[in-house]
Amino acid sequence: ECIGVFMLVAAVVVLALFGVFSQTAARFERWNSALAAVAQRFGGVLSRGGWFSNPSLRLPYGTTYSRLSVYSLPGSAGRKCLEMIVQWSDITHHMALVPRVTRRQIAVDLRGLTELEFDWEDFRLRWNVWADDHQEARLLLSAGVRVQLERISRSPEAAETLVLIYPGWLVVRKVWESSRAHD
Repeated sequence: ECIGVFMLVAAVVVLALFGVFSQTAARFERWNSALAAVAQRFGGVLSRGGWFSNPSLRLPYGTTYSRLSVYSLPGSAGRKCLEMIVQWSDITHHMALVPRVTRRQIAVDLRGLTELEFDWEDFRLRWNVWADDHQEARLLLSAGVRVQLERISRSPEAAETLVLIYPGWLVVRKVWESSRAHD
């Protein structure tokens, strides 16, 4: 009788584990498929994600490469962040563009930076700008750049977006719900 109960419990546990593994594998495959379509469209090379790694995509960008990757946000049940890193050798300062109203799902280190005061009213309502060189930051944030930042933060849907500039690098991080290749 004990063996029968043990076998029944073991069967239930095996079925439950199979269900969890199947759901997780399907989630990986959605991201892998979406990034594979982007790789094909833009001539990139995909590193498929799996149980122990997230998918990432290496894309040509001018004379260098960029990396598009997906990672799980800490402490948020399954929410993802899409991150694009581009080598940008012409930049020598450090800057962070942080949404003014945010749930702070994406961590950002602002040490060594001070907040930039600016008079772009529409932009000020949505963004805080932190920089180590305020004059360079103002020059970089032209009207065209500000429009593109708004587009990125709202497409395909409005979500928390950070733009970080380090000497030699541009990093864009966005909370991402969609795994559709088109988005």
